[in-house]
Amino acid sequence: MSRLTALTRLSAGVIAATLLSSTALAQTAIEMRAERFDLSHARNVEFREINGEPALCFAGGAVLVRDVALADGTLSVDIANESHRHFANLVFRAESVEDHEAAYVRMHKSRQVDTLQYNPHIRGESHWQLFAPYMRMADLGEADWITLSVAYADDRARVSVETSAGTFDQPVGDLALDTYGEQIGLRALFPTCFANLRYDDATPDLSDIAPTVYDPAPGQISTWSLSEAALFEGFADTMMSDEAWGEAEADANGTLLVSRYRAKPSSGGFERNGLDVVYASTTIVSDRARVVALDFDVSDIGRIYLNGQPLVEINNAFRAKHSNVIFRGDFDVNTQTVMLALDEGENDLVIGVAERANGWALAARLQDMTGLALR
Repeated sequence: MSRLTALTRLSAGVIAATLLSSTALAQTAIEMRAERFDLSHARNVEFREINGEPALCFAGGAVLVRDVALADGTLSVDIANESHRHFANLVFRAESVEDHEAAYVRMHKSRQVDTLQYNPHIRGESHWQLFAPYMRMADLGEADWITLSVAYADDRARVSVETSAGTFDQPVGDLALDTYGEQIGLRALFPTCFANLRYDDATPDLSDIAPTVYDPAPGQISTWSLSEAALFEGFADTMMSDEAWGEAEADANGTLLVSRYRAKPSSGGFERNGLDVVYASTTIVSDRARVVALDFDVSDIGRIYLNGQPLVEINNAFRAKHSNVIFRGDFDVNTQTVMLALDEGENDLVIGVAERANGWALAARLQDMTGLALR
């Protein structure tokens, strides 16, 4: 079955054969049989026929394809187009079910701003809140099936969904995982049915996707001292940095992706996870007493300390704030500013970050570095 599958069951029953591309013809099909998959990390697995198509259905977790390695290439799957709340993922460059790149469709959010999204998994946790620039609206149409595809090479990818309403693309200019495996597979959150999984091992031409280049601001804090992770029982009343904490480097965009360095003690349960916390610190050296502005963000809950004393606490968790639309908790260092009353000499800046699910991170940037140094 070709990529045309998602488009053949229109109300008029017309088959638009001109949409059958040479790329689809070149793809290798993966039979929807139990022997082709590692099913040990999926729940309620069932192989059955849906609208004449052999399908793999499961209620959560991930499955990886056996005996296929795909470092660069194109991966596609058809997804039963049902509107109940569920998330259908393609998994690529997987080292394991805990560490892989992924792209997914929110099947219940047709024609909304976050229908289609890129979402890496690190240490068993999803990180979609940290990659808000890589999501887009898609109209999932009325056909029985839609087709989700990802073409990837080097550090770039193109995520697309093909429906009876059209094709919707989301370019990704900076894939998150620096080291990666070559396995492919599927992931689901809530009951989801897949058919016609297929791949093409030819390296796709993604030259039209510009690689993301970051030009760090002078005040960007890129090097942190990071505590071990612990179960969260509330932020400490006072907090100073500790020489025993380990060093951690922010990504080029200034985001310290905590999961690169620390695993959550409570993991794998999505929004059923417990809260876990780390503390990150740096030293700001000032040539005189002054007040400076610090732009920052945390995912999800944070408290900022200066020279041991708490300054501000915020909650940016999913659905934590009321608005006309669901508050997603999208991460952006430009969203908040706090004023720091610095002493002359060394000042100890600590940020505590508690996280439940969807992305563990912090970022901070001093607006003016005149007379200041970071140590």
